[in-house]
Amino acid sequence: MTKFFKKHKIFSFIICLIVALVLYVGISFLTEKIMVATAKSDKQVTLDKTKTDEKFFLHDEDYEENMVNVVEPFVASYRQDGFVETSDGLEISYSSFLLPDSDKYVLMAHGFTETKEKYTEVIYYFLKEGFSVFNFDFRGHGYSERQVDDPDLVYVQDLNEYVEDMKTVLDKAVLPVVGDGTLYGYCHSMGGGVTAYFLEQYPDYFDKVVLTCPMLDPATAGIPKNITKLMVNAFLATGGEKKYVIGHYPFDYIEDFSIVSSGSEMRYSYYFDKMVADENIQTYGASYAWLNAALKGCKEILKKENAEKIKTPLLVFCAENDNAVGKRGIYRFVNEVDSASLIFVPNAKHELYSAHYETLVPYFNTVFEFFEN
Repeated sequence: MTKFFKKHKIFSFIICLIVALVLYVGISFLTEKIMVATAKSDKQVTLDKTKTDEKFFLHDEDYEENMVNVVEPFVASYRQDGFVETSDGLEISYSSFLLPDSDKYVLMAHGFTETKEKYTEVIYYFLKEGFSVFNFDFRGHGYSERQVDDPDLVYVQDLNEYVEDMKTVLDKAVLPVVGDGTLYGYCHSMGGGVTAYFLEQYPDYFDKVVLTCPMLDPATAGIPKNITKLMVNAFLATGGEKKYVIGHYPFDYIEDFSIVSSGSEMRYSYYFDKMVADENIQTYGASYAWLNAALKGCKEILKKENAEKIKTPLLVFCAENDNAVGKRGIYRFVNEVDSASLIFVPNAKHELYSAHYETLVPYFNTVFEFFEN
């Protein structure tokens, strides 16, 4: 056998390389599985389902009728639209909804492939609760300017580009209106991760912030992060930064509730129809540049020395059946931020703001209680 391997050095090298690769992949999957299974936080409490004050919340039944006849006209009566220009020359679309006698303001930050147009129902709730609202589209989303020709493709080279979008909106559109009022943040998924990154660099903008299922550990279809990073680097090295990530694609006009992050089929269908009718809000898939930026950015956010810079009171939500972001990143982040508390939402999917009514009501009552107490 020894003589065989000496005689066939190249063959031996290939065999050893394959064995090493198999071991590396196997150990990576096992390590990832253990780290996910053991992730926890002593700060975690479960959502209090007894907070059932129904207020103005919309039932799943007759949802679209109420959205069209009640919510949309009410929200539209307060809406003003505008654009602000970032330091790198991009036009960012924002909207304001200002109540005449309110000194409470909230800035919303949407998730990956979402737009501010998806939050009409949420804006309605905040207005009815007495908050004036600002929201905006991150670059490459909705009505904001894009850096690629494909309007469905999400592309940035650095997560700090989104931080710049938020700071521009705050400095040019929000703070001049807020004045001595109180400013809160309501931030979902990617918007939550970006806001965490923002708070590490600019800690004095918000009085309180809600991070709902924040993107602090991007989901990678069960593939360990180190292997994902190797794959991404390979695509970037071969000129694929503006290509769709495997499994991502342009908006396909196919409605399929079984694969989405909403817990309410009526809410999903309502917004899907909006997407079909408006090509500006059909942002749909990630580029390899975006995935690379998300992986690198989240690694920076979770560094202990960065997370400890946050002093703003945070309420962080984590959903049990979340397939869009990893829970491990949320636990790590909350454990490092002294001002953060964590609420676990059982039997819920990623989009808590579009959950089934039985979850949505206590969820929003908890959000408002956090802001107002």
